Amino acid sequence: MCRKSSQICYMLFLERILRIVYLALYSKMIYLMELFSMTIKKRKGSNLLLNEEQNIMHF
Repeated sequence: MCRKSSQICYMLFLERILRIVYLALYSKMIYLMELFSMTIKKRKGSNLLLNEEQNIMHF
């Protein structure tokens, strides 16, 4: 990379690594949030179906 001062090189290198890690974690978080919201929707849907079945049983 550069040989002017190892400290600046180190900082640039660290910044690059942190940026990569941050982007990876951010995309992972979005993916997990989407999965989580989908499972919640599925649960709500199944609960609604169960409630409808129970209401039909009451009649």
